[in-house]
Amino acid sequence: MLILLLSLIIVILLFLVLYYAYTKIDYVIINAIDTEIELVKFKQDVKWDLIQSEPFKIYKFRNMIRIIGGVGIANGARCMEYISQNFPHAHIIVIGTCGSLRRDLKIKQMCLVEKALFWNADYTGAGFELGQIPFEPLYFNLNSDLKHIQSLIHIDANIVHVVEGSADVFVMRRDDVLVRFPDVEIVNDETASYALVAYKNNIKHLTVLQFVSDYPS
Repeated sequence: MLILLLSLIIVILLFLVLYYAYTKIDYVIINAIDTEIELVKFKQDVKWDLIQSEPFKIYKFRNMIRIIGGVGIANGARCMEYISQNFPHAHIIVIGTCGSLRRDLKIKQMCLVEKALFWNADYTGAGFELGQIPFEPLYFNLNSDLKHIQSLIHIDANIVHVVEGSADVFVMRRDDVLVRFPDVEIVNDETASYALVAYKNNIKHLTVLQFVSDYPS
């Protein structure tokens, strides 16, 4: 009887180990739109299985999931909040496109975002700095660490480290941004909202990779 009980315990423990190994998520990839995953090359043959459609479209492959968060600041914040609640210990990798304010960055240039801000936020009338969300930092420093993702994704040798500005604005004139923040090098919609929610939820690992898609004239 004792042997049977021990055997049952071993089987249960083995099942739990295998279940944990199968369900454990180490990496969460965020794309604002589905096709942005094509911007990177994985070091293994990745085949994504759609496992969920609401509230976000979610794909899974082994210990990775991919979430289609949607375009814009509100969608970015909503997506990151969902991740912080459901995958609090995963390394989050954002893969998206950006407009370049720098003339020397080529189309499809890979950029690693080191810090981000809301470039068009304006609460100066209430005594806050230009670009500052009230009572929050002006800039959000990202814990972008390539060593955590180099085993997954091919990193360009000429990757550029940048400051990114975010807003619900498709920037048509680079000077609209640079007159406010001369240090901003690229722009997009969501990055600062990802960074804000990560900051508020004490998310340790957030790596943002952006690829140049256009140049505001």
